[in-house]
Amino acid sequence: GGKMKRRFWNHLLFFCMMLLTAGLAGAAEGPPGAPGRPGRVRLEQPFPRTADPAAFVPFEVDGRTHVTLDVLDAAGNPVVRLAEGVYDGGRHAVRWRGCDEAGRRVAPGVYTVRMNAGGKVRTRVLPVLG
Repeated sequence: GGKMKRRFWNHLLFFCMMLLTAGLAGAAEGPPGAPGRPGRVRLEQPFPRTADPAAFVPFEVDGRTHVTLDVLDAAGNPVVRLAEGVYDGGRHAVRWRGCDEAGRRVAPGVYTVRMNAGGKVRTRVLPVLG
């Protein structure tokens, strides 16, 4: 049925995103070089366009940078931290399964993904359907 089809497409999207970011994804640990302030920071539109049941949040930094990715509710309150760490320059992606910090499914509504990379803040809107 429809649920199996959706699950298939989500897994396919995840696999494709991992292929696109192979060798670039993930936080870098420790030396060499301390994280700096990036010249270019880009938070792309999450896909699929709704977090039902999950969405990928792609982002890009042009140099070794400390990055945090948070999901906020409509009032601007933190819902969950998706990522925090030092990332090497390049494209990266994280997956949000539509859950809060405690692992509970969030209510339908409009959420904001906020990225802070070396002091540069970018946001994107991500609806969650019921």
